[in-house]
Amino acid sequence: TPEQARKDSRRNVLLQCVGASKQLCPQILHGTVRKGVYLLGSDGFFHEITSREIVKGLHPGSLGDKEAMHKEARRLIQLAKMRREPDNITAILVKAE
Repeated sequence: TPEQARKDSRRNVLLQCVGASKQLCPQILHGTVRKGVYLLGSDGFFHEITSREIVKGLHPGSLGDKEAMHKEARRLIQLAKMRREPDNITAILVKAE
């Protein structure tokens, strides 16, 4: 379950990373880009922030411009830090129009 995955001791185990093995098999996903906001984030970003908080904070209707997107991304990163996330935290927002 999602709750078990959040608490499992293996949640941070890297299955593929540069330098750890001779061959990497990256997962490449493709499809149609739809209008909206896309989030690329590290596991540290997702550990302490719920899906509901992400959806609420990054709703495309509330992110009208670059400054609004930057402000909300920083707010969510600060929230993860306040919740004492020990892992690195990275978030990139992309708005497709």
